[in-house]
Amino acid sequence: MKNKGREIMKDQLDLLIFGRGINTYNRFSRFLHVQHLVHGWQFWHLLRTAYENADGLYIYRQEVRDAFLKDEPEKSCLMKPEEHRFLASMDPVVTVHRGMSIAEKESGDFGVSWTLSRQKAEDFSFEYWRAPFRSEEMTVMTLEVSVSDVIAYFSGSQRQIIYIQSTGK
Repeated sequence: MKNKGREIMKDQLDLLIFGRGINTYNRFSRFLHVQHLVHGWQFWHLLRTAYENADGLYIYRQEVRDAFLKDEPEKSCLMKPEEHRFLASMDPVVTVHRGMSIAEKESGDFGVSWTLSRQKAEDFSFEYWRAPFRSEEMTVMTLEVSVSDVIAYFSGSQRQIIYIQSTGK
Protein backbone atom coordinates (compact mmCIF):
# COMPACT_ATOMS: atom_id res chain seq x y z
CA MET A 1 0.00 0.00 0.00
CA LYS A 2 2.93 2.32 0.72
CA ASN A 3 4.07 2.15 -2.93
CA LYS A 4 0.55 2.82 -4.19
CA GLY A 5 0.41 5.94 -2.02
CA ARG A 6 3.78 7.05 -3.35
CA GLU A 7 2.60 6.57 -6.96
CA ILE A 8 -0.48 8.70 -6.27
CA MET A 9 1.73 11.37 -4.72
CA LYS A 10 4.09 11.26 -7.74
CA ASP A 11 1.10 11.95 -10.00
CA GLN A 12 0.17 14.92 -7.83
CA LEU A 13 3.76 16.19 -7.83
CA ASP A 14 3.91 15.91 -11.60
CA LEU A 15 1.02 18.36 -11.85
CA LEU A 16 3.42 21.02 -10.56
CA ILE A 17 5.52 20.76 -13.72
CA PHE A 18 3.04 19.45 -16.31
CA GLY A 19 0.20 21.85 -15.66
CA ARG A 20 -1.56 24.26 -17.94
CA GLY A 21 0.78 26.58 -19.82
CA ILE A 22 3.88 24.49 -19.08
CA ASN A 23 5.85 23.07 -21.99
CA THR A 24 9.26 21.54 -22.58
CA TYR A 25 10.92 24.96 -22.72
CA ASN A 26 9.58 26.32 -19.42
CA ARG A 27 9.28 23.06 -17.47
CA PHE A 28 12.65 23.33 -15.76
CA SER A 29 12.06 26.95 -14.79
CA ARG A 30 8.77 25.78 -13.26
CA PHE A 31 10.72 23.16 -11.29
CA LEU A 32 13.04 25.91 -10.05
CA HIS A 33 10.00 27.90 -8.97
CA VAL A 34 8.42 25.04 -6.97
CA GLN A 35 11.45 23.08 -5.73
CA HIS A 36 11.27 24.68 -2.28
CA LEU A 37 7.88 22.97 -1.78
CA VAL A 38 9.30 19.44 -1.89
CA HIS A 39 11.92 17.54 0.07
CA GLY A 40 13.60 14.14 0.09
CA TRP A 41 12.39 11.64 -2.49
CA GLN A 42 9.82 14.16 -3.72
CA PHE A 43 12.57 16.62 -4.66
CA TRP A 44 14.55 13.94 -6.54
CA HIS A 45 11.46 12.65 -8.35
CA LEU A 46 10.46 16.14 -9.44
CA LEU A 47 14.02 17.03 -10.50
CA ARG A 48 14.39 13.91 -12.63
CA THR A 49 10.94 14.28 -14.17
CA ALA A 50 11.44 17.96 -14.99
CA TYR A 51 14.94 17.35 -16.29
CA GLU A 52 14.04 14.43 -18.54
CA ASN A 53 11.04 16.28 -19.96
CA ALA A 54 12.61 19.66 -20.67
CA ASP A 55 14.35 21.34 -23.59
CA GLY A 56 16.67 24.33 -23.64
CA LEU A 57 18.43 23.39 -20.43
CA TYR A 58 21.82 24.83 -21.34
CA ILE A 59 20.68 28.30 -20.27
CA TYR A 60 19.96 26.80 -16.83
CA ARG A 61 23.26 24.91 -16.64
CA GLN A 62 24.25 26.38 -13.25
CA GLU A 63 20.81 25.80 -11.77
CA VAL A 64 20.84 22.24 -13.13
CA ARG A 65 24.24 21.62 -11.54
CA ASP A 66 23.07 23.08 -8.24
CA ALA A 67 19.94 20.91 -8.26
CA PHE A 68 21.84 17.66 -8.93
CA LEU A 69 24.43 18.58 -6.28
CA LYS A 70 21.87 19.62 -3.68
CA ASP A 71 22.34 18.18 -0.21
CA GLU A 72 18.85 16.73 0.01
CA PRO A 73 18.01 13.43 1.77
CA GLU A 74 17.04 10.29 -0.14
CA LYS A 75 19.18 11.05 -3.19
CA SER A 76 19.14 7.36 -4.02
CA CYS A 77 15.55 7.94 -5.22
CA LEU A 78 16.97 9.81 -8.20
CA MET A 79 17.59 6.44 -9.88
CA LYS A 80 15.50 3.30 -10.22
CA PRO A 81 16.82 0.12 -8.52
CA GLU A 82 17.89 -1.38 -11.87
CA GLU A 83 19.79 1.84 -12.70
CA HIS A 84 21.67 1.61 -9.38
CA ARG A 85 22.58 -1.99 -10.21
CA PHE A 86 23.74 -1.07 -13.72
CA LEU A 87 25.88 1.81 -12.44
CA ALA A 88 27.41 -0.45 -9.78
CA SER A 89 28.27 -3.06 -12.44
CA MET A 90 30.18 -0.65 -14.68
CA ASP A 91 33.95 -0.58 -15.00
CA PRO A 92 35.62 1.99 -12.71
CA VAL A 93 36.27 4.29 -15.69
CA VAL A 94 33.80 4.76 -18.54
CA THR A 95 33.72 6.68 -21.80
CA VAL A 96 30.94 9.24 -22.04
CA HIS A 97 29.92 11.44 -24.96
CA ARG A 98 28.04 14.72 -25.24
CA GLY A 99 26.58 16.42 -28.26
CA MET A 100 27.24 20.12 -27.84
CA SER A 101 27.83 23.33 -29.66
CA ILE A 102 31.39 24.21 -30.61
CA ALA A 103 31.00 27.30 -28.40
CA GLU A 104 30.17 25.08 -25.39
CA LYS A 105 33.19 22.90 -26.07
CA GLU A 106 35.48 25.91 -26.36
CA SER A 107 34.08 27.44 -23.16
CA GLY A 108 34.67 24.30 -21.08
CA ASP A 109 31.38 25.08 -19.33
CA PHE A 110 29.60 21.81 -20.12
CA GLY A 111 26.05 20.73 -19.43
CA VAL A 112 25.52 17.69 -17.22
CA SER A 113 23.96 15.25 -19.71
CA TRP A 114 26.33 12.72 -21.20
CA THR A 115 25.62 9.37 -22.80
CA LEU A 116 27.33 6.02 -23.06
CA SER A 117 26.35 5.96 -26.75
CA ARG A 118 28.49 7.90 -29.21
CA GLN A 119 25.71 7.48 -31.79
CA LYS A 120 23.18 9.11 -29.45
CA ALA A 121 25.55 12.05 -28.90
CA GLU A 122 25.97 12.42 -32.66
CA ASP A 123 22.20 12.33 -33.08
CA PHE A 124 21.85 15.18 -30.59
CA SER A 125 24.57 17.16 -32.34
CA PHE A 126 23.57 16.69 -35.93
CA GLU A 127 19.99 15.37 -36.11
CA TYR A 128 18.05 16.77 -33.14
CA TRP A 129 15.58 19.22 -34.60
CA ARG A 130 15.11 21.19 -31.37
CA ALA A 131 18.81 22.01 -30.99
CA PRO A 132 19.34 25.77 -30.89
CA PHE A 133 22.33 25.57 -33.24
CA ARG A 134 22.81 24.52 -36.85
CA SER A 135 24.56 21.17 -37.30
CA GLU A 136 27.74 22.84 -38.58
CA GLU A 137 27.97 24.63 -35.21
CA MET A 138 27.84 21.33 -33.31
CA THR A 139 30.35 18.70 -32.24
CA VAL A 140 30.67 15.66 -29.99
CA MET A 141 32.88 15.72 -26.91
CA THR A 142 34.19 12.47 -25.41
CA LEU A 143 35.58 12.05 -21.89
CA GLU A 144 36.87 9.23 -19.75
CA VAL A 145 35.25 9.59 -16.32
CA SER A 146 35.42 7.74 -13.05
CA VAL A 147 32.14 6.02 -12.27
CA SER A 148 32.54 7.26 -8.69
CA ASP A 149 32.10 10.81 -10.08
CA VAL A 150 28.86 9.96 -11.90
CA ILE A 151 25.85 11.51 -10.17
CA ALA A 152 23.24 9.33 -11.85
CA TYR A 153 22.52 6.93 -14.68
CA PHE A 154 19.13 7.09 -16.40
CA SER A 155 18.29 4.02 -18.46
CA GLY A 156 16.38 4.16 -21.68
CA SER A 157 17.33 4.95 -25.22
CA GLN A 158 19.68 7.77 -24.24
CA ARG A 159 21.63 5.74 -21.64
CA GLN A 160 22.12 9.08 -19.96
CA ILE A 161 24.92 9.78 -17.52
CA ILE A 162 24.62 12.80 -15.23
CA TYR A 163 28.17 13.99 -14.79
CA ILE A 164 29.42 17.36 -13.58
CA GLN A 165 33.01 18.05 -14.43
CA SER A 166 34.74 19.63 -11.46
CA THR A 167 36.82 22.71 -12.08
CA GLY A 168 40.48 22.10 -12.63
CA LYS A 169 40.00 18.80 -14.48
